[in-house]
Amino acid sequence: MFTCNCDSLSFVRWTRVTHVRLASKERLTCFYGDIRDKPLSHIELDIMQTGCREPSVLPIVLPIMAVVIFICLLAVLVRYHRWYIKYHLVLCWLREKRTYSSSQDKQYDAMVLYFMHSTNARQQLGGVARISRWVCTRLLPRAEDEWGLCLYVGDRDDLGGASKIHNFVSGFDSSDKVVVCLTREFIEDIDCMNYLTIALDSNKPLTKYVFVLFDDIQPTSVPRRVGQLLMSNAPSMQITWNRAEDEDETAHEVFWRRMRDALMRDPEQERCRRRFDVIPLLVTRHEHIEDF
Repeated sequence: MFTCNCDSLSFVRWTRVTHVRLASKERLTCFYGDIRDKPLSHIELDIMQTGCREPSVLPIVLPIMAVVIFICLLAVLVRYHRWYIKYHLVLCWLREKRTYSSSQDKQYDAMVLYFMHSTNARQQLGGVARISRWVCTRLLPRAEDEWGLCLYVGDRDDLGGASKIHNFVSGFDSSDKVVVCLTREFIEDIDCMNYLTIALDSNKPLTKYVFVLFDDIQPTSVPRRVGQLLMSNAPSMQITWNRAEDEDETAHEVFWRRMRDALMRDPEQERCRRRFDVIPLLVTRHEHIEDF
């Protein structure tokens, strides 16, 4: 006597359709519920099948699909925002060691951001060497020796053995302003543009940025966020260096004057000073009118 339940349903159905000769087939019985010793040939399969439901795979498949979709979306977001994640992780780690309450507490007056790692000989001869040489032989002597400023330059002030993002966050967080040397190589380099995008998305005011244009760079040829800062009415400062190979310093007097003003002036103090400027009033005293 078999137990006629959902597990034996397929066997009972097989006995009806098989061509195999089963010995004593008529004596095979089963029981289910209150029914006992009922021959297999007399069991109504439809009635037996109504109480048996095929297990659904949806309760198992749907959670698995949801987890897979969530992991894929998380991986895409992490890859897309990996620069911001790295920046904030390093920033939190650094700010546990030091804090800056105002611009006067910064260790450096400005950070010089430029493309300094070439990938081939042509870039080394054409675009990279001239900017590195300009920073080391032109900008640093002017800013540090003559104007008394302290600049953060990657080739000189980076911590040896630390990662690029660690050195960038350290220099950016400890500098009051940012001097961006824009060249074609800088715009075409993914790392440089990611560093600049991270800097622009920080809480540093846009008035703290100074863009030095070495090539004929139009606002329409750069990403929209950077192009808006190259407009004439932008809050940042834009200065053009026309002849990078010109050794005559008298030809760049206007450039150095604008650079000095951009690095040494404090936009916040200037705005406060202009807001509280006293405008002298000319009051005419008449004999029959009380004094103002």
